[in-house]
Amino acid sequence: MRWSMTQRLAAGFALPLATLIVIGVVAHRNTTALVETSRLVAHTHAVLEKLEALLAAATDAETGQRGFLLTGEERYLEPYTAATQRLAELDRSLRALIADNPAQERRLDAADRLLAGRLAVIKESIELRRTRGFDAALAVVKNERGKRLMDELRAVVGEMEREEGILLERRAGEAAATARATTSSILYGTLLALLLASLGGVVVVRGVTRHVRSGVVGIVSSANEILAATAQQAAGATAAAAAVQETSTTVEEVKRTAQVAFQKAESVAEAVRRTAQVSRDGGHAVEECVHGMRESKERMESLAERVLALSQQAQTIGEIIATVNELAEQSNILAVNAAIEAAKAGETGKGFAVVAAEVKALAERSKQATGQVRAILAEIQRATQGAVMATEQGVKTAETGVGVAARRRRHSRSSLRRSSRPRGWIRSRWRCRASTGARPRTWPRPARWSGPRAT
Repeated sequence: MRWSMTQRLAAGFALPLATLIVIGVVAHRNTTALVETSRLVAHTHAVLEKLEALLAAATDAETGQRGFLLTGEERYLEPYTAATQRLAELDRSLRALIADNPAQERRLDAADRLLAGRLAVIKESIELRRTRGFDAALAVVKNERGKRLMDELRAVVGEMEREEGILLERRAGEAAATARATTSSILYGTLLALLLASLGGVVVVRGVTRHVRSGVVGIVSSANEILAATAQQAAGATAAAAAVQETSTTVEEVKRTAQVAFQKAESVAEAVRRTAQVSRDGGHAVEECVHGMRESKERMESLAERVLALSQQAQTIGEIIATVNELAEQSNILAVNAAIEAAKAGETGKGFAVVAAEVKALAERSKQATGQVRAILAEIQRATQGAVMATEQGVKTAETGVGVAARRRRHSRSSLRRSSRPRGWIRSRWRCRASTGARPRTWPRPARWSGPRAT
């Protein structure tokens, strides 16, 4: 199977790249293991240092005890006091370091018990020296219980140190093996990558050379064809130059004709501008007329409301007059009844008869006045109804006038916009002609202006 140029290049770069990726993965894994092993080695060294410090602190406590027992002076107890404080800190540190090793934890527990017993013996001898003297304290020292505890403590610490030494040797061996594996993988992997890169380079160079050779042949043939086409284009360019010269002459003539047309168009535009100004003035007049009609409509509506209120008041007065008329009739009836009763009473009822006659006369006059007022009120109501009808007709007429004026104003504005189109079209065409220096291929016809439409 023949590979293409792209496949050769991809294979030439992919193989070395894959090799380098594998080398990187292996080196990263080995380096991580080496770092972990180094951490464990440092951890073992730290445990050994703490164990040595533990024995040193126990020895310092014994030194302070001996100085105090020999001299009886408190200042010789300073090593003992400092050692007891340091032993507590060392114990906490050791427990944190050997938390992952149960066997070492058990040995440390035994060492703690031995150390606590040794410190108790030291404290007992110190108290005896203070209270009972040198001989009593010396007797405690001579029974060798403290020496046995210290020897057992050293033995336990020795076991812990041997355990840590074994761990140290194993971890150091693992670190060395990991370092050798890392070095070998990087070295041999780099050699393999170089070998693959060299083979890929040879394959790619051969493929590129073959393709380049065939490409050069194609370029030479294409160059010959381009040369022939260039010669033909040069001949065509000469003919095109002559045509361009003729076109320039024609363009100059068109330019002069366009200038004359623009001057005439300017005069037409001026006329259009004057027409537009007249239209705007007419529009202002129509707006003032509309405003006046609206005010007249508002006044007519206010007058109609007042006339309606007057009609309602007149109706109320009519109701009051009807009541007065009814009272007059009742008074007349009462006067008649009073006259009858006075006649029955004879001479004693003459005064009462006179009063009844006066009441009757007053009732008759009230009835006549009520009739006159009712007639006048009827005339007022008929006149009010006529005024109301006239007012309503005036309001309708004002509304019709406002509508007609509004339509006239809209038609006037529409005519003004249409009248401004020819002038703007003429100016835009002339600016296009002046900026390009040549006549455009097509001159779009402007929208026909037919003037204001009749309503």
